[in-house]
Amino acid sequence: MGEPKAVLYSCPFVPPEWIAAHGLRPTRVLPRSPEAIDGIGDTLVSLSRMGICSYARAFAREVCKGSDGDAAIFTTTCDQMRRMSELVGRFCDKPIFAMHVPTSCETVAAFRFYREELHRLGRFLIEIGGTEPTPDTLIAAMESYEAMRTARSSSRFGRAGAIPIALVGGPLVSGLLDLFDLVERAGGYVALDATETGERTLPKPFDRRRLKEDPVAELVDAYFGTIPDAFRRPNTLLYQWLKRESATRGIRGIILLHYVWCDTWRAEVGRLKEWAPVPVLVIDTDEGECDHGRIFSRVQAFLEVLAQ
Repeated sequence: MGEPKAVLYSCPFVPPEWIAAHGLRPTRVLPRSPEAIDGIGDTLVSLSRMGICSYARAFAREVCKGSDGDAAIFTTTCDQMRRMSELVGRFCDKPIFAMHVPTSCETVAAFRFYREELHRLGRFLIEIGGTEPTPDTLIAAMESYEAMRTARSSSRFGRAGAIPIALVGGPLVSGLLDLFDLVERAGGYVALDATETGERTLPKPFDRRRLKEDPVAELVDAYFGTIPDAFRRPNTLLYQWLKRESATRGIRGIILLHYVWCDTWRAEVGRLKEWAPVPVLVIDTDEGECDHGRIFSRVQAFLEVLAQ
């Protein structure tokens, strides 16, 4: 037997345990910056220049020709990714699945809908070569992934005198990882990674009793029931999480990073500034690259104010 088929995804509301339990290989993608979306259709290329988020374009590029995957999962947590899933489905020869994630998170109906979407995803995974998981198979996958998350978890510490910063926002492309170094060069450190790619979107630890009774229900609760995000309505969980973790880490400033075409996080700027007990710096990016000179100057000035 060969290696299991790789299923690409980027959204934290896609549980890798569910994919693994179906006998496939979940691969969460950290996209490279979208210099171009060549080779997947002139229509997609032209639309990429007409207001589609650079992160959505970067993920589409990885799905179609960048990463070694056999299928891909998009989610409807933002309109940009929903739109891109339709376009990629037309121009890419890989099977594409669009998973619907409810924005509402406080009703029984929303939890039921998310659970039904997991089962619909399961049928897709079986169609592309996966197998129907048993409860024991799912439990084993959940325990394995939780152990890996626990082993990787670690606190961030800066050098003596460095200012602890929270980095908040959506998912990162690889070209934006330099931002962590820029903050350190300016005299701070990212003590709280509250981006979609960071610790904010980790599921809660599984309840062992509920895990044995109904592993699917526990999976739903750990992901859909507890991960905070700006797209959720209400998004109270996001601010509760930020308040708790910021106090624990002694956060003295917040940097909100968002893509130019991201309506979700751009709309959050006003509320975050009103809510935050510390100063907030807003940085936008278009092509998913660190404009080192511009961003460093702004971060440096921001940290100089905090140091006073």
